[in-house]
Amino acid sequence: MRAGACLAALLSGLATASGCDSRTTPVGDASFERHPEIDWRRVDRSADGPMLRVDGRREGGAADGPPFCGGPPQATVGGMAVPVSQVTTGIQVAASCCGPGESIRFHGGTAAGTFTINFQMVRFPNVPAATHLDLGNLPSGWFVSVECNLTALCGGPYIRPDNSTLSGTVDLTPAGAIPQETLTLCLSSTPNGTMPGLKPIRLSVTGVLVHLVCAPGMDQMCNNDPSISSLRGKCNDDSTCTCNPGATLVPSTGKCQ
Repeated sequence: MRAGACLAALLSGLATASGCDSRTTPVGDASFERHPEIDWRRVDRSADGPMLRVDGRREGGAADGPPFCGGPPQATVGGMAVPVSQVTTGIQVAASCCGPGESIRFHGGTAAGTFTINFQMVRFPNVPAATHLDLGNLPSGWFVSVECNLTALCGGPYIRPDNSTLSGTVDLTPAGAIPQETLTLCLSSTPNGTMPGLKPIRLSVTGVLVHLVCAPGMDQMCNNDPSISSLRGKCNDDSTCTCNPGATLVPSTGKCQ
């Protein structure tokens, strides 16, 4: 019996007669053990399919009561929460776009494999900095995208404005003497059908520190004087510079001379 029919039978009290297991309630590809304290009649038939609500939250999915954004780092793919084990930040070249930009990488693992979901934000040259961005209405000269290394999880390699409708906000606050800032992200994407199989994604992280000194693999950015051809330092994975022997770190720029 299909999960939808079995769920309907459970809700109508005809589970035994219809051949459904009375101890589990199928939802999508999963089934959840029944507990006496859970009211299994509270069913949300959202765009992501039927989801069982427990204490105001959709079982196996995103929050129904409290807002999704805020608190610890969170990610959902296709309406289902995925475990985030680590968040890393820095400057990175956007493979799906246009050059170095700020990067927030959500790392974790699912049954489909280990994933990295990478939010990237590029500000083109001569475009003024901003402290707040509306992702649904970006100012001219800004570009955002989300890259996913695990197509089996996300349904596609990247999410950007030409294949999805983006909404949410980015808030940026300068922090410290060297180029760095704290960033708060709240993003939702809805595929527009141009990339079949692509799934909606939601990302949230609050107050992470992003170093803005250099992009890994572009060690020339660690030269405090860009006219010098010899490399004065090495760009680390977190977008800070480690100076080579004989060079010194310039505190105000984070670069080497």
